[in-house]
Amino acid sequence: MGLNSVDIQPSILALLGQQSLLIAKEIRAEFINLTEKVTNKIRSSAINEKKDQLIEIRKINKLIWSEMQGETVCFIDGGVGETTILTKTPLIIRSGIFKVITGEKNLEERERFEIYPILVGDIESGLKNRSDYSSVLRILIELLSAYKVATSEEYNDTNILMLHGPISYRLSAYSDHYISKNDLSYILGLEGIQYQNDSSEAKQNNPFIKKFDLFCKKCELNSNNEGFCQQTENINFICLVWFILSEIFNKVRSNANFKLVGVVERSSSTDYIRDHLFLNLLQNDSSILSDFKIQASTDHGKNVDKLIEKGNYHDALILSLILNEGEYTKPEYAYKRYTDIRREEFAGMSDILFDTIPIKYVYLKIKHNTFPIRVEFPALLDDNSIEFIINHVYKYSRLLPTYAFPVGLDIVDKYAKVPNWLMAAFRKLIILKLGEEAASQDSMEEIQKLISNVLIFQQRDAFYRPEA
Repeated sequence: MGLNSVDIQPSILALLGQQSLLIAKEIRAEFINLTEKVTNKIRSSAINEKKDQLIEIRKINKLIWSEMQGETVCFIDGGVGETTILTKTPLIIRSGIFKVITGEKNLEERERFEIYPILVGDIESGLKNRSDYSSVLRILIELLSAYKVATSEEYNDTNILMLHGPISYRLSAYSDHYISKNDLSYILGLEGIQYQNDSSEAKQNNPFIKKFDLFCKKCELNSNNEGFCQQTENINFICLVWFILSEIFNKVRSNANFKLVGVVERSSSTDYIRDHLFLNLLQNDSSILSDFKIQASTDHGKNVDKLIEKGNYHDALILSLILNEGEYTKPEYAYKRYTDIRREEFAGMSDILFDTIPIKYVYLKIKHNTFPIRVEFPALLDDNSIEFIINHVYKYSRLLPTYAFPVGLDIVDKYAKVPNWLMAAFRKLIILKLGEEAASQDSMEEIQKLISNVLIFQQRDAFYRPEA
């Protein structure tokens, strides 16, 4: 591509210009030209290497809509509603499912929406003082929505299950988090995965929790064959994610017509350029380091880190200059997704997670003037299935002229998101009510009723559709 391609990508050029202001003064004037030099070298290497070499660029085989007729796709995303009174506090977390039958002309049959709201105050367990607590709950209800699609009869016609975000986040960040079986049972009831019943007997006989307990008994981490998750009423968050993803991956293994995919926009990750592009570049030719005023060492990994830091580079920026429209990178393992889990009782879990729920990803460029998106899928898929997924993501992302992201994910994102204006209004209502009633028990119940009745949208509205 080169600098000429930057010239026809004004948004990318503007970003590079803005980024140059953060770069060391000694290379600031030449920053754009140096970036062009790096990306040209990488692309030249990629297109000249043979198939299955380290760096490879592939071109999609464009589908036509008639080939996708009758396919059923489920899009999933979650949203968090927060308000600031004394501190920033999450009030409600929602997960949405948007099901579409491609090519169906009858709107009533073509689309289906479900939303699962949870009031954070109703969840009693967990590290509620942690800033990432709401993220943990959001990830959990999103995965439970995916589990419902993968395992329930009402969604058994699903061909593609698409998540807004990665299939799995980097789990080391959440290794301390947990949830009680009581709270899990409550959430399962809201999600419709079980009949909502508060009795202890119902919770003990919950099919999901019973299946999870059996999963724990077979856990490889426990030599006496009794999963350590069962030693208390609390369930480790990582174990729960592992179980849910294992069940969904089992569906992928057993049903060739069921595909799982996660799509990430505006990725700030540096994994791909660090582990592949820049490493390959500097192993073959480290002379470019001198252009960036970097003192080269014999350790290529350290040289890569210095180059990324010097240019403030990330995957999406570099690949936006390397890939052409409709091109994608060679699939690579997401090795780091399960690394650095340091809790003693989780020793060895990283290897087990990688063996049982391995993930691969590519970067796919939808349009010439946009950043590529990151597309993730189970590593167990063959090349034809991977191509199937990438072609569909590409097609969904080009439905509207100004979009470069699957429209279905954008719709479910707007459907699940709690609007800022609504949370701002609720902040005023809460403060007013607290002031009027001096936080009596009656007023707190009324506040909860307000939140339950207004924040939990149940009706479908044209507001949630993206504009063309």
